Amino acid sequence: MRQKILVTLVIIMFGTIFLHTALAEPAASNSKENRYINDFMILGENDEYTPREPISINGDDNFTEENGVTAGSGTQNDPYIIENWNVTYIHIYYTTKFFIINLCYVYDEGITFWDVSNGKIKECIVNSGSLYEAINLRDSNYNFIENCKVFSGKNGDSIDLISSNNNNIENCYISCSNNNYGTGISLSASNDNTIYRCIIEQCRYGIYLSGRSGSNNNVIHCCNISNCLEGGGIRLFESKNNKIYHNNFFENYYFIEPIKTRHHAEVSGGINQWDNGKEGNYWDNYKGLRFPRLYDWNNDGVGEIPYRILSAPLPWGLWFGPTYNRDRHPLMKPYIEN
Repeated sequence: MRQKILVTLVIIMFGTIFLHTALAEPAASNSKENRYINDFMILGENDEYTPREPISINGDDNFTEENGVTAGSGTQNDPYIIENWNVTYIHIYYTTKFFIINLCYVYDEGITFWDVSNGKIKECIVNSGSLYEAINLRDSNYNFIENCKVFSGKNGDSIDLISSNNNNIENCYISCSNNNYGTGISLSASNDNTIYRCIIEQCRYGIYLSGRSGSNNNVIHCCNISNCLEGGGIRLFESKNNKIYHNNFFENYYFIEPIKTRHHAEVSGGINQWDNGKEGNYWDNYKGLRFPRLYDWNNDGVGEIPYRILSAPLPWGLWFGPTYNRDRHPLMKPYIEN
């Protein structure tokens, strides 16, 4: 009888140790090495910009030397070049010619495209110190924003797309640190855009998709979104068929004083895809990080239990609604692109 009791106690003891080990295994480190996708940013750090008057180009015929054009003929193989300027703003209106704004430092009113296609903003630093968005695309399609550092103005967003489709935002560092109230990237009634390999931090919302009929069919992948301290990492309002995967979400919050809770993603209407069919996103509040052996059953780095996306504008981590807005394959470690 005593032997049976002893054996039972031994089994209970080892079972408790195993369970404690499984449950207490630490989450992935939140160190800088894990928080950022290393060595993918290639940014213009040229401090020898040439000061000049603001640039305003209205129509294809106004791509001239007087308006800051330094080279090119406006074709796809030989685009106009606007390069190396220190300027308060660059405004482009109603153009279809190919052009590149390259290695410029733009402050105050930032860069605006209005009814523009075939433009590229490359390796620029755009720091809006005014009430305006740093980069604003309105009714503009087939443009590129790449390898830029972008800081929002006092009340504006860092990058704002309105009724603009088929644009690419790639390899950018984006911050609202001038106000902490704007949005890193805002898409309003804008479809079929791609946001890729961007770092977005210190904003009200990291990314916000909205519009009367939503912003639909956009792809957001390989981004780091962190330290958005009032509205959270990403919000989708009446937007559908967006594909969001391979992103890392760190330390984003929903804050209504005095309550502050971790808040990475929110959907108000619309069905979206939060993984690519095999892998989803890294969420630093995914419960599987605390209990990896219970959530990642086959130890392949992908959780078997979905991460639920907040489907109502409620604080404190509450979740309601159907399960179609969820990350079916949440990552157990921050995503680093090969």
